Amino acid sequence: MTRRLIPVACFRSPTDSDGNSGGEGHLSRKERESARHKDEVLAAAMGLLVSQSYHEVTVQQIADAAEFSVGYLYKLFANKDDIYAAVLARAESDLLATARRAMVEAGTFTDRLNKMLESIFEWISASPAFAGRNFRDLSMAGDKGFNYCEASEEKEQTLGELEILLQEGKDTGELGDYSLREMSMVFRALMGGVIEERRRHNIGERIEWSEYPPILFGVFLRAYGTEKQDA
Repeated sequence: MTRRLIPVACFRSPTDSDGNSGGEGHLSRKERESARHKDEVLAAAMGLLVSQSYHEVTVQQIADAAEFSVGYLYKLFANKDDIYAAVLARAESDLLATARRAMVEAGTFTDRLNKMLESIFEWISASPAFAGRNFRDLSMAGDKGFNYCEASEEKEQTLGELEILLQEGKDTGELGDYSLREMSMVFRALMGGVIEERRRHNIGERIEWSEYPPILFGVFLRAYGTEKQDA
């Protein structure tokens, strides 16, 4: 049985604190307005995090960018950590949507995996600094002490869909008999590692983002392809 990485505390009770059953249900006008304002706050925070680190961005800056008062922000989110956790979840959701769109027209397993890599690196190249923080901070979310449940669930969904794709590779005999969870985690770590190496060694001017997908694809297949097992 595949081990899931979502903390126990993230699993919601079938009944919420108000005694209502789970699920979206019908939102009132006030609830729809609150959801829309939360989206605006997240968009503002993501815009700031493109060029600044988490520690550099202040709640006041987020409030100004979203055109809300700080007091109202605290009605929508508990604190800055809560906003950042929601930003990580939103970014992960965007990443998954990008990969899904890219794979629609692809046919074979290798085509689909290549398309996924290409789309993800195109997503990364739009804002490498933010993408790097997303990969790094989400992987360490449990150590940061904020409410990272939603972000963890989004990451889990991304890994789950990747595992479905990797299972296709096992079914076609292109991937060896390795753990799907291991392969999906390594696949993600390879992408995060590229971003970190570029940041540390300032190699951005020598290698284009578009050059990485075929390199990582080859590295991944050398590690988990059937040719390695047969060697």
